[in-house]
Order: sequence, then structure tokens, then C-alpha cells
Amino acid sequence: MDNIEPWCISRQLWWGHRIPVWYGPDEKVFVAYTREEAGKQAAKHYGKAVELRQDPDVLDTWFSSGLWAFSTLGWPDKTPELERYYKTDVLVTGFDIIFFWVARMMMMGMHFMKEVPFHTVYVHALVRDEKGAKMSKSKGNVMDPLDLVDGIVLEQLVEKRTIGLGKKDAKAIARSTRKEYPDGIPPYGTDALRFTLAAMAAQGRDVRMSLPRVEGYRNFSTKLWNAARFTQMNECVRQQGFEPASCQETINKWIGGELQKATGAVTQAIELHRYNEAASAIYNFVWHVYCDWYLELIKTVLNGKDVDAQAETRAMAAFVLDQILKLLHPFMPFITEELWQKLAEQGPERDSLLILAPWPSFTELEDQAVAREVDWLIRLITEVRSVRAEMNVPAGAKVPLIFTGAGDEVKGWVETHSETLRRIARLEELVFARQVPDGALQMILDDVTIGMSLEGIIDVKAEQARLNKEIDKQRGDIKKIEAKLGNENFTGRAPLEVVEEQKRRKSEAEQAVEKLQTALRRVEALG
Repeated sequence: MDNIEPWCISRQLWWGHRIPVWYGPDEKVFVAYTREEAGKQAAKHYGKAVELRQDPDVLDTWFSSGLWAFSTLGWPDKTPELERYYKTDVLVTGFDIIFFWVARMMMMGMHFMKEVPFHTVYVHALVRDEKGAKMSKSKGNVMDPLDLVDGIVLEQLVEKRTIGLGKKDAKAIARSTRKEYPDGIPPYGTDALRFTLAAMAAQGRDVRMSLPRVEGYRNFSTKLWNAARFTQMNECVRQQGFEPASCQETINKWIGGELQKATGAVTQAIELHRYNEAASAIYNFVWHVYCDWYLELIKTVLNGKDVDAQAETRAMAAFVLDQILKLLHPFMPFITEELWQKLAEQGPERDSLLILAPWPSFTELEDQAVAREVDWLIRLITEVRSVRAEMNVPAGAKVPLIFTGAGDEVKGWVETHSETLRRIARLEELVFARQVPDGALQMILDDVTIGMSLEGIIDVKAEQARLNKEIDKQRGDIKKIEAKLGNENFTGRAPLEVVEEQKRRKSEAEQAVEKLQTALRRVEALG
């Protein structure tokens, strides 16, 4: 802003602010607010009334826009609004108009108000279609936000080419939604669209907008809503004066620590204007920590007979959900406010609307020992589930788990959470032994070797045959794709997105082969 050059402020357009310049008979220039004022200046200059001609041009768009920061607040009058809101805090804009608009606002503010109009400029990414092309009506790749918010027939969107999807992907989505929504795609809602844009707004990278992404965050909204319903159905009601630091149950201490970490991550990211990192942090906490694990782990307590543990768990589940709504509110204001009010129907009356509620802040909830214990428990359950899936173990089959090399700490963890392990991982019994029995499948978790006996549960030879057949199929697909990618006629003529799709499928097939081979080695070890 130190080397400002003059710029032409007139434009030959049909719309805009008409330049307030009038010309006399000898082209003398008169600048005034109105024609009447210009006429008075001319009469004084010429000694009589004369015919004036107004300049036909309009002010440059950016000249007019440059006045925005203070002209919208009543300037040139010294209004209360101007006194209160100028200067503002943060300007949000795209990088493509930094010089055109941001610089002009600073020029105008420094000239007329003697002060810059804002102290921080947040430069966000540009929104493009899923292929990376800039959205344009002429290209037909524009995604109308109102279409996404309100819902519109999918085939109609494809026909209009307004969703940035290839026909193959669009038809696949149509098939998956037609049963539930015969008239077309469901409305995604404002919250899902807002969250999508925030989650994808990484600094230095443009947003590639696509329908499946918005659909994913609509599913996130549904996940949150269902979590709230679960807490209500299980009488998880907010308690006046509840202190999360007073919790005694391991699972409740753990979720308190996870809440503290998530709150710190979201808060720091917002303060640094890293909105995609803030969105990612709250998304992971809500979906993968609170919904996937905490609500699942507390079912044992809620269905148990320990009244005190139940009361504490219900209060903690409700408390954490309240904090989730606060953290999510900047991204998803509508569903969070709705849940904020609905949850008040069962608990104490709210002091205010959610937008006025204090922002969460915690410093004493994290317990490293508890975090290590529950982390081990989650990794064990995840490993058992993964092996069961790989080995094609029937969902209803309960298998024994044998631990070898376990120290006192691990033994204590297993005994404390034995009922939860049996229920979630579908285990028959938990046994500590010196060695894993012959024929048992082995897993290693840190320093502990864990055996899973599958005798009588799976047919080893049949499973070997199934896995080999699936490996051959995937390898066949890889060869076909490699042949395509090795063909210069294909790579040279096919659209870039088609080539990228083939590369993605090849990568997925290779990952599938790797997993299948791991499962095959485990099956062969049983034989």
C-alpha cells in the first residue's frame, strides 16, 4: 500500500454509480452530489444559468465497492453504527480480488476515515467443480447452493449439467437414493453445505466441490441427530452444576480428556483462521470418538446394575453433547440450535440461545493413564473386528481370546473391561496363558501376543479357496487397468478425470490384494 498509482475510475457500463461530474458549454468540469448543486456552481461561474451535460460513464465497480466498509454504516454522517463498527475485525475474501477490492477499501478507509477498515484479511480458496475447473454458467458446471440446500430431482440436475458430476457417478448416486427418495435427491440442508465448504477450505488450495462431499456431511448431521436421540432414549439428561472433573468411571474420565483435546484443537484452529482444521477436529471427535466409541462403550454401564455409575455416565454423556453443540455451532448453526432447544425439554431450562452460550474451555480433564488404558482397549477391539472380517467369521459366532505375555497392567485392563470386550468384540471367554494354543490365529498388540481360536468356526480349506479366488480376481482387474494406462491412445485421448479414475481403481485393487494376502497367510497358519 506504499506505492499507490492512480487508476482510471470511469467505466463504460450500463449499470453502476453514475459519475457525479457535469460539463459546461466550454467543457468546464463541475463536481457535485446532485445536478441542482452542479447548476448552482455553473451559474456562479458563468454568471447565468447554463445547460449542463453529465458524464455518461459510471464509477469503476471497485471504486464504489471500496467505500463499502464505511458507506454502509451511514457515512458521511457520524452515525452510532459508524462509531461502533468501524473499523471492523476480519475481512474474508478470495485471493483473486485482493488488489481490486481489498486494496481499494484500505485506500478509501485511510483517506476518508484516517484509519484502516480491518486489522486482518482472511484469504479463502476459490470454489471450483470436482474436476478443478472454475465454475461458469457457460460451461454448465455451476452448482447452485439453493439446489443443494433445498433438494432437487437428480436426473434434472444431470440434464442441466449443474452438479459437476460425470453421468456414471450421477447414475450411481441416483440408484442409491431412488428407493428412499422416489422424487429425487433429498435436501442436504444449509448446515451440510456450510460444513462442506469449511472442511475443504485448506489454505493455499482451491475447493473442488462435488455432490458426494455434501452428501457425506449431510450424513454427519444425521449421525449427530441420532446421537442426541440415543442420549434422550437412555435418560442422559443435563445436571445443574455437574462437574466433569469429578467423574470416577474410566470411560467418563477418558471422554473428558478427549473433549479437552478436541476443544483445544478447534479453538486454536479457529483463532488461526484454519477453518478446515477446526472442522476436521470437531468432525473426528463427534463421529469417531463420541459416537463410534464412547456411546458404544457406555452401553455396558447403562445396561448394568451400578446405579451410581449409571447416574454419572448419563450426566457426562449429556454434558459432552452440550459441548459438542457449542463447538459445532459456528459450522452448523441450525441443527445445533434445534438440538440445544430440544435437549432442554428434559433438563434444566437454558439460560440463553446457543449463540450466546459461553465457549467451552477445559484444562484439568485429561488423564494420561486413563487415555493409555482406553486407547489399548479400542485398539484391541479394532484388531479383533478386523481379523474377524478378514477371516470371514460369522457375525454371530463368539470366539475365545487367549492372552500371553500380559503384565499386571494389561491383566487389570482386560478384567475391568471384560464385559465390554465380550459384548462389542463378540468374545466367548478371555483367558491368560503361557502360550497360544496350536492352531490359534495370532495377533500382536504392543508386547502382548493374543490368540484367537477359530476351530470349528471356519472351514480352513474353503476359506483358503475363497481368498485365492478373490486375489486372482483383483489381480486380473489390475492387469486390465495397467493395459489401459499403458496404451498411449487411451491416456492421450481420454479426459484427464477418466485417466485419474483408472489410477484410483488400480490403487484400490492393489490395497485389496494386500489385505487379502494378509488374511490368507493367517488362514494358512491355522492349517
